[in-house]
Parts: sequence; structure tokens; C-alpha cells
Amino acid sequence: MANLTATVALISSSTSGHGRGYTTKEYELTFDANTDYPAGGVAIDLTKATNTNYIERAGWARNPTRFDVVSHPTGFVAVMVAGSDLTNWKMTLYGATGVHALALSDGTIALNGTKARFQLSGNAI
Repeated sequence: MANLTATVALISSSTSGHGRGYTTKEYELTFDANTDYPAGGVAIDLTKATNTNYIERAGWARNPTRFDVVSHPTGFVAVMVAGSDLTNWKMTLYGATGVHALALSDGTIALNGTKARFQLSGNAI
């Protein structure tokens, strides 16, 4: 099987504060079917996130500074790994015992359409 890829979709965005406010965006990550979990985690390119709900201010002017997984893929604990820019973020998966996903099997983990949600926050401008 090929390495796991995922589709990123923006599902909400909110800004708090005046002037140079703080923005929080929530994304849904859908893992493509019939692919394997890659070493190092699932690559996430925030510049390619879909915005089917036409949410205003969908993009980022700079890299987010805070991140959190709010809904984990079934059977795993997901951890966000910040990228040095918007194109190279990752989500790594661990089993309930804290063992990295690749160590749980022979490296063949098919998530088949499973979803995860994560939030990113940072300065609005």
C-alpha cells in the first residue's frame, strides 16, 4: 500500500480581541482509504485545506503558535507536530499504551476514512 495521505478541511474560525486579535481555527482531517501510516506521521499542508463552508479569513498570515487535537482517530491517540511553516505540519499516532503506531504492527495501519479534528491558534494578523 501507499503511504497514508489525508484531506484537510477548515470547519470553523473565530477571532477574539481587538486590533491584533487571536484566531482559533478547527480542522477536520480525513484519512484516505487503502493507504498505510507513514514513518514520522501524516503530513498536513495547511495551505491546501478546503473551505467548503466559505469561512472568512480561512488562511494564515503566519504559522500558528498553539495546537491541540480535539477528536482522535478511533483506537489511537493523535499528537500534532508543529511545522516550521504552513506546509509541513504532521499528526503522529500512538496506541492507548503510548506506543508509536508503527510499533503496534508491521507498519501496515489502514485508517480507511477515519477522521480526526484539531485546533490551531495564533495571532490574527
